[in-house]
Amino acid sequence: MTPRRSLLIGALFFTPLAIGGIVLTLYLLREAVSAEAEGGDYFLLGLVAFFSLLLIFQAMTALLDLRAEPVKTEGIIVHKWSRNDLVLFGESSFLRVLDEETERQGIFKIDKFNWLQLKNGDRVLIEHYPHTQAVESIQKLVADGPG
Repeated sequence: MTPRRSLLIGALFFTPLAIGGIVLTLYLLREAVSAEAEGGDYFLLGLVAFFSLLLIFQAMTALLDLRAEPVKTEGIIVHKWSRNDLVLFGESSFLRVLDEETERQGIFKIDKFNWLQLKNGDRVLIEHYPHTQAVESIQKLVADGPG
């Protein structure tokens, strides 16, 4: 699946959930203010508001990247790892890349094939979307040294 398509699916999935979360948070807030709310009501309001903020963040980053052009980051891989996201989603592979020019680090999720080709210390050029860090392409710039 292309990164652009993944952004579109993310926007279509998270935007309605975020809107629903906002509506539910406002409803619970109105109930807490207008009625005699108890501790559990405030806890539920806080919990729903927290998850609504997470959904809003996911929706906004996907929507912003749908309008954005990919950017390029050149840097050195300082850490690579993989983890199982759940039994249904399988293993995900990640790189933490240090952009020496700006001293910023970015975390990028990449496919397993590219992940296996790279190691810590490799210099890479990553083309990605600026908000979600969705990787369009990755290129190794420095060949392995001797030994």
